[in-house]
Formats: sequence, C-alpha cells, structure tokens
Amino acid sequence: MDVLPLKEQISESIQDVPVGLRWKMINMGTQGKVKEADQVRALHLYVDELDVRMAKPLLAALYPSHPGDDHTFPLHIRMRLVPEIDSVLNLKGRKNIDKLRACQNNWNRTKLTFIKTWEIELLDSRSGLLGLSLRDAMMSIRHPTNAKFALFHSIDKSWRDTSHILTVLKSAESYAHAMVSALLPYLQWKVCKAKSDQAGPIIAKWFKPEARARAVDAYWDPREECVKNASDRMIDLSAMDSDDLYWAAETSTPAPKRKRVHADEESLDDSTSTVKTAVSTKAKLKSALKNSGSTETTATNNPKETDATTVASQNSAISQLTEQVSQIKMENKQLLDKFDRLADRMEQIFSSATSQSTRRHAGGHSSDSGLQK
Repeated sequence: MDVLPLKEQISESIQDVPVGLRWKMINMGTQGKVKEADQVRALHLYVDELDVRMAKPLLAALYPSHPGDDHTFPLHIRMRLVPEIDSVLNLKGRKNIDKLRACQNNWNRTKLTFIKTWEIELLDSRSGLLGLSLRDAMMSIRHPTNAKFALFHSIDKSWRDTSHILTVLKSAESYAHAMVSALLPYLQWKVCKAKSDQAGPIIAKWFKPEARARAVDAYWDPREECVKNASDRMIDLSAMDSDDLYWAAETSTPAPKRKRVHADEESLDDSTSTVKTAVSTKAKLKSALKNSGSTETTATNNPKETDATTVASQNSAISQLTEQVSQIKMENKQLLDKFDRLADRMEQIFSSATSQSTRRHAGGHSSDSGLQK
C-alpha cells in the first residue's frame, strides 16, 4: 500500500495531527513467537501520546463502522478502525476482536487480487476546473454487483518501477481488467457528462502517451457498456448485412437429357451418301452455333432470366455441339476407312490383271502358230 500519501491525507483530516502507518501482524494477546502461517497482518496507525485524546475521536469519525453514502475515506480506501486487544479489558470485547481478526485474515487471503498497469501518468494531480484527480475519478467507479463498494479497493504506486498496483476484489477481477483497458474513454465520457465538455483533454493528460494514442478514435458506448473505435463500427456495419449467401444450400440445375446418335455401318458402295451425311452434320453444327448465340443474346436481353437458367442453356448447347463434333469425327473416320478398303481392292484388281498379262507372253506362242507355210 502507498503509505506516504495516505499518511498525509489522514493527518490533514484530523487537524494536521502527525500520524504513522505500519503494516504488521495483529497482536493476539499472547506471548511467544507466532508462526508465519498463523500471522494476520493489518495496517497499524500511530499517534503521539500527547495527541491521543484529540486524535482518537477524530479518527473514529474518519473511519466509522457504518459510513454513510456521502462519506469519503482518505484516498477513498475503505477501512475499519479497531483497537489493539491489549486495550480491551472485558472478555466479550476480546472475543469480538478475535472475530474481526479472522475476518481480516479471510479478507487478505481469499478476497483480494492485484492488477498492474503502466498507463497512469499523474495519479494525484488535481484539476481545479474538474475538482478531482485521477485517483478520485477511478475510485468513484462502483463495484458491478454491489454499488456500496468501489471497484478498486486501493491504487498504489509501485516502489520497483513506474507502474501502479490496483487492488480489486476477486469477484470483480474480469470486470476490472476490462475497465482498466477502457479507462481513458470511460472517464472522458463519465466526467464530461457530469462536469464539463472540456474534461476530455484534462483527463487525457493524466495518462501516458501510449494510452492517449490508443484512445484517439475510441469512445465509450453506455448502451453496451464497452469501449469502441472505428474498427468496431466497421464490424457492426458488416454484421448488419444479410449473411444468407454464406449459409444457403446450393441447388444444382439438372442437365437436359440428350438422345445419343449411333452411326450405322454402311456398305463400301455407299460412299456418296456418307459424304452427304457429313456435310449435313456440318450444317447442323453451324445452325446449332447460331441458335446458341441467339439463345445467349435473348438471355442477356431478358432481365427476368436467372443466372442458373443461362448456365444450363449454355451447358446444353455445348454438350450438343460436342456430341455432333464427335459424330462427324466418327463418320469421317468411317469414310476414310471405306476409301482405304476401296483403294486396297483396286490395287488387288490391278495386280491380278498385270499378273495374267505377264503369263500369256511367257508361253512364246502367237495366234497363227498352228498354220502351215
């Protein structure tokens, strides 16, 4: 705990009576050494013996057991004033002190946790225009579930580095972490709403440059109770768009059924009809290309046609063209095969005629070889 500023404020609150503070074990009223595990520590306050009579009622009023809603503790740290056990004479009073010591032990061991932050620059610099300091503004933030308590139990400067230690109840630890990250925008919104519109730049001076740079375009949203910036607004606008496109089930359009054309095997002498069939198939190909072009133009000009219908018609035209080209290739191949077989037969006939003529000359006889001279 940050003892020096606490001592100064306590002294100012009791007519400048000097006080001393020390964090040590609570006296159990017994002799001998107490084990470390059994020690219960608390903040002890000391005054001079000459000032005890004047300081005691002032301290009792400064730290009442049942404070009102408008009561302000020094540095806003809520504490209870309990006398030492040696100063209590009756048995009932000693039992009550033992009970309060058990409460303090449970408070220290199970209720508190600590958060360290490096964003605070001027903790106790008081603004004359606003009438408060950063500590006053932070300690005015209430507990999320119990408005009787502050969110932060204490705010102390670290003696090791330039950070600050925030003591909070474990029940509000997650809420406190979120509030620390949004502290500057939240205080600007809260103080500007309650005090003055000029509070924003004053509060920003209480924080380090890194925190100020991060909060340039940030603001506090009181409806959702969180801090937002330009990125959050962009996400909110994107989330407002319809997302049916991402989740709608895709439905495929079935392709139309096509009748397959089977080419019949033709005779060798039917070469003329085969050529005519190939030519007519080419004419059908050109007609199909023209029809597909007109179909695409009609689909483009007609705005009521859907993309799925256009794609289906194009797929159908392409499939028909592909099949017709395959048919032409097959018929051309058959025609070439027939020409090849015709050439083979002509070659055989020519070879046969040549061989017969050769055999007649090889015999050596003429047409009048049997006549006498």
